[in-house]
Amino acid sequence: MHKSVYGIIRFCKSACHEREGQALPLMLVLMAVGGLVIGPSLSYMDSGLKSGSLIERRTKELYAVDAGLEHGFWTLRNSPPEEYPLSYQLPDVNGMPVNVTLSMSNVLWGFTIGPSGVHSDTLLLYASMVWNSARHDYDYTLAITNTNGSVVHIDYVMVTPPSDFSYVAGSTSGITNLTPEIRGDPNGNMGLIWDFDTPRPTIPGAPNANKGIYSTVYHRFRLTGPEGYAGGAGYIWVAAEREDIGTVSTAAALKVVAQVMRDGVPSTTATSLVLRDNASGDILVGSWQLN
Repeated sequence: MHKSVYGIIRFCKSACHEREGQALPLMLVLMAVGGLVIGPSLSYMDSGLKSGSLIERRTKELYAVDAGLEHGFWTLRNSPPEEYPLSYQLPDVNGMPVNVTLSMSNVLWGFTIGPSGVHSDTLLLYASMVWNSARHDYDYTLAITNTNGSVVHIDYVMVTPPSDFSYVAGSTSGITNLTPEIRGDPNGNMGLIWDFDTPRPTIPGAPNANKGIYSTVYHRFRLTGPEGYAGGAGYIWVAAEREDIGTVSTAAALKVVAQVMRDGVPSTTATSLVLRDNASGDILVGSWQLN
């Protein structure tokens, strides 16, 4: 064999002998890196599993509390209680009991509306919405009728227009030309509040109540909204200064509270403010808050 070939073979053998043992430090380095990475990775996986479990638990509670509210709405619409508050329990919603409480609310859109008096039927309310094709908005008219022979002083007027309607600035006329305070969502469910100081607007006494000749005043303003609307005119609250009349309304303001119980301890709670139509019993959900 040629000498050059022997030289190459000897060189390769020498190189191999010189590199014996160099794999061990490399393996030690890989093991050290693995030890640093595997521990946090396992901890992260454990945290991820715990987070996933908490999210699943929370999701079940949210569905359960929502079911409690819906059941409360159904009860108010189809089988309203004769007296408030009413509390009951749904025993098994997603494997958890849910407590439901239905109660009257004296606060609407953050405004205290007050109770009705023994002679609240003294005031009659009627509202209408008429499309004005020239202006492309609606004329809203509220008629307030006094069936009693004595003068009535108006404390406040509050109107909850249908959803997706907005007040036209500066459009109030009739018993006042003041701009209302707007509460709630201007682009959704909202309340228009005219809260009067002295001298308050008045409704004259009925000229001849025995013959059905009453006194009526009108409260007017404008709303923008979708053309072709054919629904109701929303809801109205009018409060008289006289305590025996109190607050007269076309809907009852109610509060529905649903509370999930876990292991006998209150967990997730949701509260909703609703309006129940005095004539039809229809329900309007005004707000939904998760506590």
